[in-house]
Amino acid sequence: ALDEALYAPVQSEALRSAGLLQLARLHLEAGRPEAAVSAAKAAHELARGAYGPNHVESVSSLSDLGDALFAAGRPDEARAALVEATLRS
Repeated sequence: ALDEALYAPVQSEALRSAGLLQLARLHLEAGRPEAAVSAAKAAHELARGAYGPNHVESVSSLSDLGDALFAAGRPDEARAALVEATLRS
């Protein structure tokens, strides 16, 4: 049911992005950082498409992606995402 809600074509990019960000956070809390990375990447792409790269939702999703990447043991990618988020805010 969650997959249907997140990936149904009737949902807006903004709404799907918000749902995927929440899913990414839940994956992090549950100790599944790679799943969090996947969800956060998808959320960021949707937010960027819905709002543009400099909107607060896009920047916030990029920051969440950085957190997920760091938790997944990918510090260089995390740093790049967080630096970009900082520059866009």
